[in-house]
Amino acid sequence: MDNAEIELINFFFGSQRRLTNILRWNTTPRICSESVASHSYFVSLYSMIIADYLENRYKYKIDKEKVIRFALLHDIEECFSGDIVASIKASSQEFRESLEKLNFKVLEVVFKNLSNKKEYIDNWKESRKYDCLESLIVRVSDIISQILYSFEELKMGNSFMQEIFESSLQRLRFFKEEWVQNFLNEIIIFTSKNLDISFSETRAFSHEIIKGEDY
Repeated sequence: MDNAEIELINFFFGSQRRLTNILRWNTTPRICSESVASHSYFVSLYSMIIADYLENRYKYKIDKEKVIRFALLHDIEECFSGDIVASIKASSQEFRESLEKLNFKVLEVVFKNLSNKKEYIDNWKESRKYDCLESLIVRVSDIISQILYSFEELKMGNSFMQEIFESSLQRLRFFKEEWVQNFLNEIIIFTSKNLDISFSETRAFSHEIIKGEDY
């Protein structure tokens, strides 16, 4: 094998494989656990479907390769950091900046065996800026994935997921784009017909105990 093939094999056997064993929502009681790898698959799938929809419905020009790259890479740093609760990430700007610096070091380790590691790190950085349509699609898909997971947990009787379900719906309300609000309205209609829960201001195991900036 030449050096390029050795680089690939070393990456394949590398630290990103941990994502299959790193669980999301690790501070909340769960019935069926969700790994970061599983979540990233669905975010990638939904991102692809939404990109096609927007291109066909609204005639947007979308870099679909960039969408998929963003989706696949958006949580890859969690192979070292684990899934950090969103409210902790949002607790302070200082913490977020420190975490991002640490994540850069993590990405250097994850992609260290690849000669084009800078390309992947740049893709990861761009995916988190949310200042282009491609990154916005991935962010919305990420939130939709949260909604679907918490919806399934609620259907199985896990009331601890109600707060996550409600806060995920609320996050979609902040987007001004017509297509996002259309999705939100349809999601609310669908889930309202299929969930028998009462929305409450009192939540056990709340992720909102630590108040911070939007994340």
